[in-house]
Amino acid sequence: MIVAILATMCMFASCNRDEVVPAPVEEAFVEFSDKDMINYLSKKFGFSETDIQNFDSIFVAEGDIVFFKSDIQSALSQSALKAHYRTTYQVTATTSIPVNIYNIRVSGLMVLSWRQAVEQAVKNWNSLSGGISFYIVDAPATYLNGIDVSIGSLSDPNAVAWAAFPTSNGKPGSQVIISSSKWSDSSITSSMKQMAMVHELGHTIGFAHTDGGSGTYIPTTCGTGTDPNSVMRSTMTSWTGFTNCDKQAFSFLY
Repeated sequence: MIVAILATMCMFASCNRDEVVPAPVEEAFVEFSDKDMINYLSKKFGFSETDIQNFDSIFVAEGDIVFFKSDIQSALSQSALKAHYRTTYQVTATTSIPVNIYNIRVSGLMVLSWRQAVEQAVKNWNSLSGGISFYIVDAPATYLNGIDVSIGSLSDPNAVAWAAFPTSNGKPGSQVIISSSKWSDSSITSSMKQMAMVHELGHTIGFAHTDGGSGTYIPTTCGTGTDPNSVMRSTMTSWTGFTNCDKQAFSFLY
């Protein structure tokens, strides 16, 4: 779910919350492995990994430099707070995902601006040329392994849209819902709508929030650095493109 950025002051996190339709995946704060922690010490301090000894609760670097594992866990959790996370599920049932925009309607009439936002979001994801892609469908039918985009009621009054995560059997999240109370908000520009739909499609293929600290950390994505401009951050403004870390995260999964 992405919430509206209605004014400049709403660029702050306190103005926004982003969630997804409940999915069968348990999200927990990440616990880093010994390998993650050794990699961190090597990158952070320049130690050779072969010079780091691994004991029960500590690492010893270069024979006499002691690091407590609990401290490294804390450091990694903070440094990875805005890195990329994923659910435990990803899309494996298909490599070509239909995105049905037929139900982007109010009182039976098509809502052109949101349809265009979805179409552009599909083009944006497809530009990454990964192992999966999306394609637009505009017909009143149910498509196998597809995503249905519609306008509907959401329980969070501040939400602009919600999305479902992939399922345990490898299907993409089956729906994206645009809020029936927000779809016509004139302060939400076309660029914001595009960003919202890019973000929600990201959820449907398994990406969690970069600034939520939940889900499974993607360890090879930009090391343990932050990515405050990621399309998967929960506080969003206008579409500015994928970051380098977004691209690495997509490449890692697909």
